Amino acid sequence: EQWFGATFSPEENIADMGIRYRPFDIGLSRMELLQATRPDSPVAKFIQRNGGPGVHHITFEVADLDAAVAELERRGGRIAYRHTYQPGVTFEGQYWREAFVHPKDAFGVLIHLAEKKPA
Repeated sequence: EQWFGATFSPEENIADMGIRYRPFDIGLSRMELLQATRPDSPVAKFIQRNGGPGVHHITFEVADLDAAVAELERRGGRIAYRHTYQPGVTFEGQYWREAFVHPKDAFGVLIHLAEKKPA
């Protein structure tokens, strides 16, 4: 906040994913800080597998997740993981559906596709 003018949104705990989540806006970009809240969470496993903290993923918002995934797969890409949150679970006051592109298909980067709908 102090040095870069970031505006932080409230912290959220997402129990079914085992993460603590804190989004923030900086310039025209939205970023998020993630922290594992249990050792079996995807974030904890990622940190353990990759030797420590760092960038977990880059998110692209899509209007239609199913269409985005279908197009990616049509072009030969693979989805490593899909997730629909439990009914009533929201991020930033929105319902999310998401898919992660396999890092081997994205130069080693975990790409997150997110469809957001108003709650």
